[in-house]
Amino acid sequence: TGSSDRRILNVPELTDALHTPATAHGLQVAATDLSTLGMRGQLRAIRSTAALIGVHGAALVWNLFLPTGSPLIELLNMRNANQYYANHCRWTARPYAAWQNTNASAEVSARDANGATLDPFRNDMRVDAAAV
Repeated sequence: TGSSDRRILNVPELTDALHTPATAHGLQVAATDLSTLGMRGQLRAIRSTAALIGVHGAALVWNLFLPTGSPLIELLNMRNANQYYANHCRWTARPYAAWQNTNASAEVSARDANGATLDPFRNDMRVDAAAV
């Protein structure tokens, strides 16, 4: 959630939507900004994760260190059709699902530190929490 692009713009709505089904399975929902943690902290957080849900990006490579059987749900913006992490999950026999935004009004152009618009592959988005 902390990178300058490919951000989820409605994290509270998404975590609220996930709370009831997670609680029914004895799980907690927590939004974690991995960029605020050191490498060991990131590994510790991932190793205690029952299910990883995140926007397509480099941080999802952490799925390789999830506990056995923990699923990955990859969130994709409209321009990103590459379900890259599906391969990781196939190699590790990990459950995988992807959700892709299809609503242009749910996306916002990401910008670099100088305010220049980044390519649409990096758009921020509001996730359809009910669909995930």
